[in-house]
Amino acid sequence: GCEGDSFTVTVTVNPEPVGISSIETIISNVPFDFNLQNYISNAVTSDFSWFVTSITGDVSGVNVGDFFNGDVSGIIENVSGSTAYVEYTISSVSNSLGCFGNPFTLTLKIDSEPVVADQTIEVCSDEALGIEFGSSSSVAATSYEITALTLNGLTVSAGGAGLGGGLSATDLSDDAFTNETSLPVDVVYTVVPSTSAGCEGDSFTVTVTVNPEPVVADQTLEVCSDEALGYTIVGDVDTPAVATYNLTSIVNNGLVGDSGNQVVANGLLSDALTADVWTNETSSNVDVVYTLVPIGDNGCEGDSFTVTVTVNPEPVVADQTLEVCSDEALGYTIVGDVDTPAVATYNLTSIVNNGLVGDSGNQVVANGLLSDALTADVWTNETSSNVDVVYTLVPFTSVGCEGDPFTVTVTVSPEPVVADQTIEVCSDEALG
Repeated sequence: GCEGDSFTVTVTVNPEPVGISSIETIISNVPFDFNLQNYISNAVTSDFSWFVTSITGDVSGVNVGDFFNGDVSGIIENVSGSTAYVEYTISSVSNSLGCFGNPFTLTLKIDSEPVVADQTIEVCSDEALGIEFGSSSSVAATSYEITALTLNGLTVSAGGAGLGGGLSATDLSDDAFTNETSLPVDVVYTVVPSTSAGCEGDSFTVTVTVNPEPVVADQTLEVCSDEALGYTIVGDVDTPAVATYNLTSIVNNGLVGDSGNQVVANGLLSDALTADVWTNETSSNVDVVYTLVPIGDNGCEGDSFTVTVTVNPEPVVADQTLEVCSDEALGYTIVGDVDTPAVATYNLTSIVNNGLVGDSGNQVVANGLLSDALTADVWTNETSSNVDVVYTLVPFTSVGCEGDPFTVTVTVSPEPVVADQTIEVCSDEALG
């Protein structure tokens, strides 16, 4: 029963790692990496092992368990349209003393990514696409980013198509592309959709098949006043061939067209202008400009082009009159156009003599006459009154433009006609 001096038993209690259960939000299909040491509240350096203990929702890519030196990492995909959860139960052990902590959990909340199917559309050159970016089959996409745009040689003609983010579904609709080749060409958008929570989906493509437009060059021709154009429009020398033309305007610059001329209309054929006639009685050439839009046999509309018709003026010669005596040479030079263009030659198309007899050397109906062609003509009028001889002539310019017919009316005054007389008298007898 004897009592000794006291002594101590000292127990050194090494700390166990204390984990904090947490919930973290990740984005579908985006790599994540969580260092588990950051979830130890007492900062005890530890080693970890973990296992997936529950999955709520439809996900793929989950690594169900491993020993990762403090990291939970990987890529998890959620395309279900709903939020999913993956719970990791984590065991920790201090790496210097081997003390085990109580298990804790790290729960990953995975928002769904949008899923948009590839799209295709077929349009004509310079035609607005008129579509929207496709909608998601999972969670709604609220914005889009064009990450690549393959033009394959085409140019953007409307809408300002290019790379960029923060786009709405409708930002695609007014895009248009010019295809002046002979074949359809594909323009390919590569697009990444995003949700309102910032989750990006896999990229999808919008493939636009741009059918070519007909390309028709401006055209010119030159005709005379009152001459039918006789012209067939020259279409696209490559494909697509032009099926029809829309005549959108006619600028006549003051000229008067024939009543049967072509008017502004759609669906015309290449010979639509053939019979058009324009009258130019001015002193100089005047252009008539037709503006047309070609429509290809593929239904695509090309850029407008012009057919410019230079209408050379016709000579305008007034009717003329003169008065001569029977058997007197006309001595007359035809008066041509008093303005320009000058008359080069005349065609004498008819002579109405009204019963008078002309000299054998008189001018006959003929073409290519000069202004002095009638100078030597002589007509005999033995009637009791004036008689008109009417020449009808058509004037021509030096470039062959024909004017309207005009007349030279010659009033032939009658000559007195006295018969021979006989009488018989005696020498030195007055005739009486």
